[in-house]
Amino acid sequence: MNRKYSKYIKMLFVVAPMTFFMTLVAIIRNNGFECGWVTTFAKTWWMMLPVAYILAFVILPIARKMTDKIVR
Repeated sequence: MNRKYSKYIKMLFVVAPMTFFMTLVAIIRNNGFECGWVTTFAKTWWMMLPVAYILAFVILPIARKMTDKIVR
């Protein structure tokens, strides 16, 4: 695979598990294992995943700049 896509794939491997577990914890905490929790989980995760993926690309450069200022 072309290396120019590696940044996007790496970000997906970070965002997907994080949103998965955050959604799982939120569903369990708010609703518990009620009837239909799997459907609610799937709908929520598939909505969170693209939002978090896009926001990661917006937030990451800002975080790098802030980190560089703090470290210097």
